[in-house]
Amino acid sequence: LAPEALDAYFAIGPLVRKTERTICDQSDLRRELSRVRLRGWAIADGESERGVRTVAVPLHDREGQVQAALNVSGHASRVSARELRTVFLPVLLKAADGISRALGATPRRVDGDLGPASLHRSEPTHRPRDKESL
Repeated sequence: LAPEALDAYFAIGPLVRKTERTICDQSDLRRELSRVRLRGWAIADGESERGVRTVAVPLHDREGQVQAALNVSGHASRVSARELRTVFLPVLLKAADGISRALGATPRRVDGDLGPASLHRSEPTHRPRDKESL
């Protein structure tokens, strides 16, 4: 979300608390969104619905823009936040890379297995790249 779009969202009205874990302070939410953007994935533990944990990863198009997301959710009694990060997240990241590639994005890992992933615009495969175009 572009900063202007986030500002417009906040201007609509106050953030609504859905559970005791919902982030309702704009500054706190902006900080959390920055961390998510840097990491390249999001995790929630009861913020939207009590007892529900979820992890999500973005799907990028050929322009590198987020178009959708993949998400795995589970009840807190059946899946720990640690299990979401260590078991499900790597699978989601791999699947998101494949889907994003199919959408024209070129995955480029910045950090290891669970660190941030950035995608950049694909170059057409039919056009050779020379030093001047880099």
